[in-house]
Amino acid sequence: MAVKAFLVLTVLAIATSSFATPPPLIPREVLFGNPVKASPQISPDGTHLAYLAPSDKGVLNVWVRTIGKEDDIQVSGDTYRGIRNFFWTEDSGRLLYRQDQGGDENFHVFLVDLASKVVRDLTPFQGIRAQGVMTDRTHPNELLVGLNLRDRRVFDMHRVDLTTGAITLDTQNPGDVVAWLADSSFVIRGAAAQNAHDASTVLRVRDSRDGAWREIARWPFGENGQAYDFTADGKGLIVATSLGSDTSRLILMDATSGKEVSVLASNRKADVGEVEIHPDSHTMQAVGFNVLKNEWTVLDESIKADFAFLATVRRGQFYLTSRNRADTSWIVVYQGDSGPVA
Repeated sequence: MAVKAFLVLTVLAIATSSFATPPPLIPREVLFGNPVKASPQISPDGTHLAYLAPSDKGVLNVWVRTIGKEDDIQVSGDTYRGIRNFFWTEDSGRLLYRQDQGGDENFHVFLVDLASKVVRDLTPFQGIRAQGVMTDRTHPNELLVGLNLRDRRVFDMHRVDLTTGAITLDTQNPGDVVAWLADSSFVIRGAAAQNAHDASTVLRVRDSRDGAWREIARWPFGENGQAYDFTADGKGLIVATSLGSDTSRLILMDATSGKEVSVLASNRKADVGEVEIHPDSHTMQAVGFNVLKNEWTVLDESIKADFAFLATVRRGQFYLTSRNRADTSWIVVYQGDSGPVA
């Protein structure tokens, strides 16, 4: 009888729960709305912080504040689609951001002067898209950007003078290049190309701006390969490669022959993920391997204590997203399963 009573109570409980009031729906703005603040970046001189936040009309724009003060000011004026990415210029007095017109995906590069608040379109060509923006600490008044100006199907690299706005063709795309790499002198010397016949990825280098391109590495379809940076002397490349391994490793590659010089970091359980390279010395500092979560392998002894401390600040995985030129201030974000990005 006790068993029957238990069964009856269980059935009643299930029936009652099936008619219980469901929890309220998550508001759409929580899932798809704008963040309160996002993408913080410290200025190269370490005095200001730029970030994305909604305007009073609810459109994402670029904002700037003086570090240590609450003098936040909106410096871009988009009223429709919102801005998703931006960059500091190396002189800390200007900001760059990409924006299209009415969602046409033809992104232009805009420059805003923080003193005058004047905004200029640096790539004012109808129907042209700008991508692959590069800046360099030793060339603060220049910008390298890919434009499909000559041929809508391919992106040539152009050099832009940030003061005059003058644009010159820097490196012509032969038609298959999908990414470019500049050396420590801000010269395009590396190119990643996609082979249309076998879907392999090809790494090409040249010795100077006017030098001939040569292939130094090839990754067949299904293999992983990516060049991150030239060494400071331009003789080596920091490359992630899965050739000869079950997972991709970070190696130092000879920029002349393409031969592997040394293994910088590897993990038998995971591929190379996040990569931290010092922007001045062009040396490896840390590598992230995403096993179950991002796990840092710190290669630079000078920052081991910093990374160890950052791991104790709060729960979640942390990433270095921005640093000042003196390398005394870092912007670090945390991602976890118990709250928003912080």
